[in-house]
Amino acid sequence: VDSVLLPFKMQGEGGGSSSMQFQSLQRRSAQSERQQTPVYVYEGGDRTCTPLIQMLSQQPELALYHQLLEDSGLSDLIRDRSDLTVFAPSDAALGKVMDAISTTGGISQETMQLMLAYHIVQGDWHRDALVDGTQLGTITADAGGTQFNLSVERRGQNTQINGLSNSVQIVGPNRYACGSMIHIVDGVLLPIAI
Repeated sequence: VDSVLLPFKMQGEGGGSSSMQFQSLQRRSAQSERQQTPVYVYEGGDRTCTPLIQMLSQQPELALYHQLLEDSGLSDLIRDRSDLTVFAPSDAALGKVMDAISTTGGISQETMQLMLAYHIVQGDWHRDALVDGTQLGTITADAGGTQFNLSVERRGQNTQINGLSNSVQIVGPNRYACGSMIHIVDGVLLPIAI
């Protein structure tokens, strides 16, 4: 990552109202919280697969992203989902942003959730399906209910994901997790001028 678009302040922070929504996500019930991590079976086969949050935890280059998902509570919202794609920032990229955040006094938990969730889109997107111009609906929306989207720019094997204020490249594609997909990216997408 050559540059980080910081410091950032979320509109409404410091007295104004700020709000975000997570699309179609519900917290797990207390009963499901007590259950152990499920093992899924592929249709027509006896192979098992690893759920999304567990797969994220097993990627050494995504330890910081996984920890921030857990710390922010966002992991509980996506833990049992099997229809998501995560454009997960590498530890190197996310570390630079977190260092910049800490020097500016930090951000609220809501802002952190928004930043992390902005990397998660609905649908199981293999890199080959990410063709130039594809629009991807994130799991976040603004206070008015308008969904934040990402767009794809494809040049040969290079796949760029464009957000509202910056872009990232997929550097570690196609990590399958029980009906979801993880792509490691080289930067942190910023959904708004945070």
